[in-house]
Amino acid sequence: MNVKNYLLYFCCCIMVFSFAAQPGHAQSPGGISTGNTIWIRSDNGITNTSGTVTQWQDNSGATITGPLTVQPIQAGATLQTAPQFIPIGINFNPYVRFNGLDNSLSSTNTFTGTSLVGNSNVSVFQVVNVKGGIVWLKWETDQVGSGARLGFENAGGNIRFDFPKAVPATAGQNVGISNVQNKHSLSTVYADATASVNRLNGADENTLPIPGPGDFGSASDKLVIGNESLLNLPAEVDMAELIIYSNTLPAADINKIESYLAIKYGFTLNQSAPWSNNYTATNGTVIWNNAQNNVYGNDITGIGRNDATALLQKQSLSVNTSAIVTLYNGTYAAGPFPADNQSNSNGFTNDLSWLIMGDNGGTTTLNQCIFNGKGQRMQRVWIVSKTGTVGAVTLSVDQAAVPANTKNILVSANPAFLPGATTMIPLTAANGKLFASVIFNHDEYYSFSSDTLVVNTVITHPLCSNPNSGSVATTVSGGNTPFTYSWNPSGQSTANLQNVAGGNYILT
Repeated sequence: MNVKNYLLYFCCCIMVFSFAAQPGHAQSPGGISTGNTIWIRSDNGITNTSGTVTQWQDNSGATITGPLTVQPIQAGATLQTAPQFIPIGINFNPYVRFNGLDNSLSSTNTFTGTSLVGNSNVSVFQVVNVKGGIVWLKWETDQVGSGARLGFENAGGNIRFDFPKAVPATAGQNVGISNVQNKHSLSTVYADATASVNRLNGADENTLPIPGPGDFGSASDKLVIGNESLLNLPAEVDMAELIIYSNTLPAADINKIESYLAIKYGFTLNQSAPWSNNYTATNGTVIWNNAQNNVYGNDITGIGRNDATALLQKQSLSVNTSAIVTLYNGTYAAGPFPADNQSNSNGFTNDLSWLIMGDNGGTTTLNQCIFNGKGQRMQRVWIVSKTGTVGAVTLSVDQAAVPANTKNILVSANPAFLPGATTMIPLTAANGKLFASVIFNHDEYYSFSSDTLVVNTVITHPLCSNPNSGSVATTVSGGNTPFTYSWNPSGQSTANLQNVAGGNYILT
């Protein structure tokens, strides 16, 4: 994306982003309200003053923290400043960027830790991009975390989850396995009376036994995001969403919240065994079935509406670097496409509606024969899972990301794209994009293709009754070389197609 297109966001003096709740719907992450103590979202409740975030409102309804604002965090500490608002941070949704120096937001309220978590129980979900530094979130009873600590740190590029204590290390310093530095990450962590679990993109990474509970009721403190209050060890981090529960959620509820975050932010939940994640709606409906779609479990992304979890994602591109297709709700005759999710005016008619797609991981080379050799398609094939009411959508790719002779989208109920059972939709080229509108059925497949074979003829000799008395020059495009075709002029005889210089052919 060209950042110049988004400078208008910073010209406004004050902008407050919000999601209008649908009448009759209480909203909570994944539809799970019990125990939800914090829910902050970069697309809602932010007061953005000249490009900086001066207030971030909690959406949980728990009223524990109050609004998070810029505050002096300790006498003599570094003067704190507001983090930056990034309008297009991840999958067309915003980020709040903490600079790793002096940016922080603190809860208005000071509260005991047991208002936020249990002494042995917690579940936390985050969408973050960790770039450097050390600490980005902290509530603790003392400087070293010997009594109780809920915290997150950058441990050499890996996510460190501290709960219920940080001293000794075996009391709860759980470090993930994967390096996430400078990567969009869907982080889930949870703990119960025996262990803490560090989880990334829907897969458990590290489980740490914990010897006993914390003492979160023994002190009161503020929650700080960014430059934490005691050690002054700030992290440079982009944060899109933070969700905290005071209880340990069951696996089904974790999956609902991870599904919500994955669709909103373009994450592929781990599709490999033993995780084999489905994507699940707030009402329990499976909207992406791992067992059925496992072959197509790459670069999963989607759009949809789920009022109970405040989801209204109208355009999407997987965060994976291998992804090439952007999905937009609605049709676009000639562009331009909406710059971000909020400015897309094409909503969904009904709640509980989704269109989710994933691919088989094939290459983007056009080398697979279609229509008995009359054309070529990509090895990469996508499947579409459709739930509820979704009309026309638009698929878009950068022209530079696909072969130059990419001309069409193929849509079929069969991944072999059989003749007679496949629709070929021409792509429109504009502003460096190739795009087309499609109305999908559930469990349909699509891929990209060249044009099918075209033979253009130019008469170079008058036609005569004797078919061997003249020649016709032709230019052949599409199809699969070498070409072998027959010609029956006027039904009198059969002639051969012979290759001559310049890519032309002579019928004789």
